[in-house]
Amino acid sequence: MPILALLAQSLTAARNREFRFLWLANTLNSFARWFEIAVLSWLVLDLTGSPWEVAVVGFWRYVPLLPIGPVGGFLADRVDRRRLASLTQLASAGIVLAVAVLLLDGQITLWHLVVSSVCLGLLVAVDFPCRRALVPDIVARREMVNATALESASDTLSRILGPLLGGAFIVLLGVGGCYVVLALAYAAAGLAVLGLSPVPPTRQTSVRRGLESLLESVRYTRRRPDISVALSAALLANFLAFPCLQLMPVFARDNLQLDAARYGTLGASIGLGALVSSLAMAAQAQRWRPEPTYLVGNALMGLGLVPFALTTSYAVAVLSLSVVGFGLGLYASLYATVILLRAEVELRGRLMGLLVVAVGIWPVGVLVLGALTQSLGAPLALSASAVVFLLALAALAARYRTFYQP
Repeated sequence: MPILALLAQSLTAARNREFRFLWLANTLNSFARWFEIAVLSWLVLDLTGSPWEVAVVGFWRYVPLLPIGPVGGFLADRVDRRRLASLTQLASAGIVLAVAVLLLDGQITLWHLVVSSVCLGLLVAVDFPCRRALVPDIVARREMVNATALESASDTLSRILGPLLGGAFIVLLGVGGCYVVLALAYAAAGLAVLGLSPVPPTRQTSVRRGLESLLESVRYTRRRPDISVALSAALLANFLAFPCLQLMPVFARDNLQLDAARYGTLGASIGLGALVSSLAMAAQAQRWRPEPTYLVGNALMGLGLVPFALTTSYAVAVLSLSVVGFGLGLYASLYATVILLRAEVELRGRLMGLLVVAVGIWPVGVLVLGALTQSLGAPLALSASAVVFLLALAALAARYRTFYQP
């Protein structure tokens, strides 16, 4: 296929003006998220010197997803999604700007970081299902995989630039300057969402009926094995695989003896691998069946984490994390798509809320991995987590064979 034709096919969904605004907003949000993970983890490790404290702050950053995620999904079906997505981004900008002021004034303490992390986590719990549910509001069904693959490609580019710039800006601007950059990114994301047309609520439900509505989505999921397996695989990935991202500075400092700048290249290696697979998904969206590709992506993440956990070689670490990233790109392109493609329109927001719960298990995994790292050491803790992840994924695939068969 000629290069220009392949490029045009890769950008099919981007012909839609409103999708371009959403794509920009989500790209800025992704950059802010990965930039923050790199800077916050390094800051906590620098303040405390403790891998456990790094895990604790990561826990508080994402634990609100567990109880609040379904509420966010309910709100995504009940209010104007555009307005809600914009407000959450602008509120995030205000919170990180307050942290920047404390840092620049030399007054920052660990409890400030915990409180700001909880507040940001609450906003993510509301924002995530809202922005995910906006995609099928904007693009045609036949362009869904292409649209989510493009978003995944920009997210993975952010995984490269976020850690790289995070490490570089720590050296150039200091951590306080990094938080000013973070505030600007969140504010720009909030303004970009305003380029969308208003999205009328898909369901007018009283708050009193909210719990019943959420339970309805749980019952619906239990009747749909295709949706159940997608949620289960996401839960396993976030509990057993993704916590290593929060503890990346521990591996960089203790296993690989890297400085802040080279530490940033570890996260960038994940992003580079993810960018390659995301672009491949965008170009070949109609040829790859989403379900088996999604499970393959999960498996590649686990397979890449094992050698990374056990090596003391920088080159092996970079190569292993590139494999993790390749699998992550497939996962990120499809984990919401395989649900949205099959869900009833009126349930999309609430099912994205359940997906937030699966994603929200990440902080529990971070705490478990942090405790294991404290007692067993980082290599043994992460390699054991990766092996358990692969075994659980194999059991899930065996139970739901029809999910990945042609």
